Amino acid sequence: MSKNIPPFRFQPQFQYRLLGGGKLKTKLNKNCKDEGIGESWRISAVDGFPSVIEDGQWKGKTLPEMNAAFPEAILGKKCIASYGNTFPLLIKFIDALLPLSVQVHPND
Repeated sequence: MSKNIPPFRFQPQFQYRLLGGGKLKTKLNKNCKDEGIGESWRISAVDGFPSVIEDGQWKGKTLPEMNAAFPEAILGKKCIASYGNTFPLLIKFIDALLPLSVQVHPND
């Protein structure tokens, strides 16, 4: 397969949170019937919650599958050299009914 891959879109993953609000459904016009949705995960390689491509040539494939097939196209040589082959980010929108505390997750 080619090193150049076209952009793809992922299906959002809605995550229930105790203090989740309703703006992720109304402001982002997302079709979700659940209440208390506090997070919309947009790009994830988290075990058990990988992003799934929603259309096109690779519909149904997960981000980890695509990353394994095209590591340099997705991560780039510098990222792989510095951090390895694992996709390093979780990109999400957060909606809370009340202000949240600032959280820091230092490296292990």
